[in-house]
Amino acid sequence: REFPDVDVVSLEEAVDRGDILIHGPRSGIGFHDEIDRWLTSGKPFGYFGVTVTAGRPRPSVSDNLAAMLDRLNEAAFLFTRETASIPLLEEAGVTCPVAFGPDGTLAVRMRNEAGADELLAEKGLTPEEYICIVPRLRYTLNHWLLHGERGTEADAERWAYDRQYVDSAHAKLRDVIVRWVRETGLKVLLSPELRYNCEMFDEYLYDPLPDDVKPNVEQVESFWLPDLAASVYSRARCVISVECHSPLIAIANGTPAFYIRQPEDTIKGQMYPDLGLGEWLFQIDEIEGQHVFDRLMEVHGNHERARQMRTRAMEIAWERFEAVAAATRRGLDGNTHAKQSQRTHAK
Repeated sequence: REFPDVDVVSLEEAVDRGDILIHGPRSGIGFHDEIDRWLTSGKPFGYFGVTVTAGRPRPSVSDNLAAMLDRLNEAAFLFTRETASIPLLEEAGVTCPVAFGPDGTLAVRMRNEAGADELLAEKGLTPEEYICIVPRLRYTLNHWLLHGERGTEADAERWAYDRQYVDSAHAKLRDVIVRWVRETGLKVLLSPELRYNCEMFDEYLYDPLPDDVKPNVEQVESFWLPDLAASVYSRARCVISVECHSPLIAIANGTPAFYIRQPEDTIKGQMYPDLGLGEWLFQIDEIEGQHVFDRLMEVHGNHERARQMRTRAMEIAWERFEAVAAATRRGLDGNTHAKQSQRTHAK
């Protein structure tokens, strides 16, 4: 519905038909086999919205930059989704044009207003009178692993690592929920970004809450698609998320949002200061729930200022998206295959 003119094709058909290849936003630089196959065509390619390091204790993606150097230096452009990656690329000897181009999630405009109407009515939520809370484990796990049903040895190790932090980290979110409900009398919607988040709501957020708070806390029982999430976030007072992309969807759709970063995450959190939203970035091991709640009340008490911050951030984001588009056009302008294709389409 949102992208009616997009064809999904095989790699070989893409190499044959395409004019330029763009590696989209992600943690780390990947798709090496696909890019190497593309390079045999002699047509241009570039990177958009990549972060080149992983968080601890995982090995740094930048350790592999030297091995990728030849491929990276053949790129027409390389846009990082935060500025912290840029000096790492420069130190590694990358010579292709490098600049800041934030995560494409900030361009999410798809909406499901009817679905949001239904969900808000079902949960008794009033626009501008609820906040959304999105939890996260230190490492992403499939929901079945939370129940110990199956998984690899590496999965089990990750779950053991997660269990060291899951309750203490989410106690901070519970503190925000309790303070918000008691001080404002307004509601909370527990929201998922990944499927397994739904499995966390009861045990780590809802069940431990005081009895007087629970009636004001609702949850999304099953996973949702981003159009519905965007519509629900657009009506919230604020979105507070330990996952990375939900606050970006909220900001893109008009709502102030906080990102609570865990040290295992990549350096993508630098994107918030890059967009002028450093006030909305929190390091989970360095804060308590009170810190987040105090900032939340600043947003709640002066919503116009928060909306202005959000608006300016989106202006910066779209300025950078335009730079990506301009770099893509320059790549096409220098490609004889693309010029022939454009002449054919014009005829």
